[in-house]
Order: sequence, then C-alpha cells, then structure tokens
Amino acid sequence: MRTAWIRFALAMAMILAGLASSAFGQERRPMADKLAYEVPSGWIQKDAPSGLTSLTPPGLLPGRLCGVSIFLPDPFSGTAEAYHNEIVKRATLNARLLEPPRHNTAGEFLVSALHQIMPAGFPLWVTVYTARWSDRGQAILFTANAEDLMRTYAPVVDAMMRRIVMPQAAPGGPDVPAIAANGATASAEPQRLPTLTIDPPQDFGHSPGSDANLQWYDSVIARADLKIYAFRSFAGDATRTFRETLFRDWTSLDPVDNLAGPPVFDRASMPGADTVLTARFLDGNGRSHLRLAVVANGGRAVAIVHLKAESPEVYELVLPSLRKVLNTMRVTTGPARLSSGPAGADTRAVAGLYMVPRLKFTPFSATGTIASTYYYLFSSDGRVYRGYGLPKAPDGDIKRFDYAAAALEDPENVGTFEVRGGQLVIQMGWQSPYTITVKVPDSQGKITIENSTFTRQLR
Repeated sequence: MRTAWIRFALAMAMILAGLASSAFGQERRPMADKLAYEVPSGWIQKDAPSGLTSLTPPGLLPGRLCGVSIFLPDPFSGTAEAYHNEIVKRATLNARLLEPPRHNTAGEFLVSALHQIMPAGFPLWVTVYTARWSDRGQAILFTANAEDLMRTYAPVVDAMMRRIVMPQAAPGGPDVPAIAANGATASAEPQRLPTLTIDPPQDFGHSPGSDANLQWYDSVIARADLKIYAFRSFAGDATRTFRETLFRDWTSLDPVDNLAGPPVFDRASMPGADTVLTARFLDGNGRSHLRLAVVANGGRAVAIVHLKAESPEVYELVLPSLRKVLNTMRVTTGPARLSSGPAGADTRAVAGLYMVPRLKFTPFSATGTIASTYYYLFSSDGRVYRGYGLPKAPDGDIKRFDYAAAALEDPENVGTFEVRGGQLVIQMGWQSPYTITVKVPDSQGKITIENSTFTRQLR
C-alpha cells in the first residue's frame, strides 16, 4: 500500500512540476479577489505554504488515492483556449496518453479528461479544468489512481466546478473592452454581445454537453454534430484572422490543427450579421468540416458555428438538415435561446416534479419488483431528468437539483425540452438520443408520457 502511495506521490510531483513552470516567465502571486469555491461535503481541505490547495474525499482505502489540486492563478494575457491547451500540454509532459483526451465544459471552465501511463508504469486519470479571469489563468486538476474512483467522484468535482463564479470576467467578455491581437486594450467602448438564435432543429438532438457558451447538437441521422459557440468580443480584422487561424483558439472542442489540405473559403449572409465567413475542409482522419464565423456589432463580435461529419458522404447526408438550421439562424439581442412555440408558452410553465406510481424491477425482492414511483423533473431553463423514487436535491429543493452532475452519473436519463405551441418536445439520452413529443401539461398538471399519466407534485 505504501508503494502505491509513493507512486502516486511521484506522479503528482511530475505533474505539479510541469504546472509550476506554467507561469509563462512571470511571478505567480495571490490575488486580493481569490477564486471562491464550495468544498464538497465531508471533503478535507489542506493549504500548502506554496499556495497550492488540495481537497480529498473522506474514507479512501489504503492504496486508493484521488483528490483536487487548486493552483494559484497564472498571469496570462492570451485566450482561455490557449491557456487551457498549455496546461493540458504540461500535465502530459511526463506521461503517455492511453486514449485521446475527452473535451467538455463545466460552467465557466474548459475541461479535458486524460487517461495516461506514468513513467513508473501505472495508470493515472487526470481531469484538467481551466478558466480565464481578470488578467489571469486558473488551473484546477482532479486526479485518481483508479478508474472507479474517477467515476465515483468526478460528478462531485464537476458539480463543484459548475458552481464557481469567476471573481472578474476575463478580457474580451461582454462587460470589458475587447482585446486586440497584440494584447493591448482596444479603444472600443464596452459592448453588449449579441446572440445566435435558431428555431428548434428537426434532425438534431440537443446534447447535455451544452451550456451558456456552447449549444451542442448531435445528428439523429448519421455520425455528425453541430456546435454553436456564443459570441465573443473581438478587435481586429475578422476576415484575415479567420483565413489565417480559423479562430482555432476559440473552439477547444473542435480542433482544426490537423488539416488534409487548405480550406475552401467563402462568404454568406445572415439576418442581423455584418457578414458570415465560411470554410470547408477535411481533417487528417478523413472527417468533413464546415466552419462559420458570424461577424456582428461592426466587426467587434464573432461567433463560431462548426459542423463535423464522420466522412464527406456523411456530410452530404446531413447537409439538408444543416441548411434548415442555418436558414433559421439570426443574430439577435438578449439571452441565447431557442424560439418559443407559436402560442408563446415557455419552459417555466412546465417546470416541476411530475410523478406516477410504478413497479421497479429488482433482483433482491421475493417477487422481483418493489412498489415505487417514477418521475420526470423539468427545470425552468429547459433541462429534464427522470428516475425512480425522488430526485436527490439539496434539502429536497428541486430547484437546486444538479443536472450537470446527473448528466455525468446517469447520462441516458438526462435531456432537454422545448415548448412548441401546444406540444412538449423532449430530447433524451446521450449515446442513443431520441425525441419524445407529447401535449403540454393540462390545467390540472397532468401529462402523458409513453403511455403513463404523470401528475405534477411540486413546482
């Protein structure tokens, strides 16, 4: 058991040594407005003199090690994506990856999950969280020496990360001046960023990986996905930047570094946009891509739309569906949203806990079933979770239910929903997404889903 601990300590020392050199030639120092976070219940916090904070779950058996490392912020003037890529690079300097990194987002953090072999020959699971705030980059690592520990505690850590609010918006956000290409502050006044609005896609399922800055849709026809990255402030020549870089630092979930040949560039138009720059290209693995840079606010705001198809044939297959989406896309002001239904109903009218009595199959009972309840929990912002019994919400408050943690722990029972006129359209599932279309709840709070009538118990 001591050997396992020593190996883990050595592995962490290698990773921390790599990250310690990530201050990019500048002095790390504590800031007056430090990152605030909520330590998970029961976890143990330790603060080292170096400024490193560690969090560990309780009750770990000997030889089984995992924890969270929170670093002091780094001085950094680049983009959030550039900082994230640098930290991931340094976290893997002394290791060999066993599989490609899995990229995601958690609240205001970019996330990369790594499975790697350390020099001593044992596996290590590392999740890298980074964010930009003020003139700083913030790095947080979650590490474990066993896959089951990673699976058990990852939802807890992810939920903690999603609740963190940055002390100050990163440069280029909606309430600060845009940052020019040379890092200097542009002379433009602070702006309110526009949003991209679309009608509900007919042939794409809304992914639980979506958040306020990314709308992610998976094709229900073939292996292809569509990602809509929210508007960001920009100072410079958008056309030149797009042709030279494709805004690659803005889309960590859609890397564009390994191209099979030069992109084919063009232009298009969109209601509310100054212009739309387009690029069609193949990557080194034969996948087909279409990338749009939507330019608005007199060139001071840019949003990225990216379609990735498994092959050119798949691209042609999903192209009609993509055109339908693009034909409804427009630049608007106000919060990002899908268009409401013709009757103007919204998700707030549906929100609540709906239940129905149902037998639950279990191998440990004499009859193979036990009496239980089955529920659908709809949030006011268009998320949904279903399960047996009661949802696990803090103090029983369903408005505080953690849909992000549920998406990691039980992705097939998490989804999104929209109101289209008198219909409720529910997108469920992650690996095998599918759509449920039913009538909206009646005046008595009853709704029929898959032949069962549920009654609203709580709002």
